Amino acid sequence: MRTDADWAGPEVEGQKCTTCVTVGLGKHLIDFISTGQKVIALSSAESEFYATATGALHGLHTKN
Repeated sequence: MRTDADWAGPEVEGQKCTTCVTVGLGKHLIDFISTGQKVIALSSAESEFYATATGALHGLHTKN
């Protein structure tokens, strides 16, 4: 599983970040999601944290 976030930065007020999650098995892509984050991150690290948490939750749902 891989996660990534695209942080809009402080110059874009009110702009939410984008989270991407990919789930693969070997070389095969099983699932992919790309969504806007529900919160406004104040830094790129915070945005990546939210993306990782979203990926972990998505992984748990994919496993079950």
